[in-house]
Amino acid sequence: MNIPSGQILHQGIPLAQINFKREMLGLMEKKFSGYVALAVDESFGTEESTILLRNGKMVAASHSYLNHNRALFGKRALAHALNAAASKKGVMDVAKLSDAETELAISINPEAHAGSYGEELMMNRYIASFYSLELFKRLFKGEEKTTKHAIFKKLGIDNIKID
Repeated sequence: MNIPSGQILHQGIPLAQINFKREMLGLMEKKFSGYVALAVDESFGTEESTILLRNGKMVAASHSYLNHNRALFGKRALAHALNAAASKKGVMDVAKLSDAETELAISINPEAHAGSYGEELMMNRYIASFYSLELFKRLFKGEEKTTKHAIFKKLGIDNIKID
């Protein structure tokens, strides 16, 4: 997601040392406009997330699985970003944006629009208390490595012995 750099308020905060849910609720209560950036290193590789807030509401999101060259945007990305936030193996940055910068970020990233979620979303257990591998597994389900056997099976000739 393309966003202005803004005014960095916090940088490199270890997720293991904070309560992410409490931090987000604090930003929402303050009607914060800006973004939260996450970098997490879990068993499937490095994940990066950005959650854009406008007046205390989560309005846009992006999430990337860098080792798998996969990027998500919008509501789907928000679910993966909030899951990543439950990891203890990452860091968080928080940057404040002006109203004009926030509107610019929203307008140049239409694919990242995620609706407008406030405290009600947070309180409805949308943020996991622990990192779940299931979102990753569901995202990549059905994607199998291309092997000789898989190609022959698709062609209907999988009964041939291949060395």
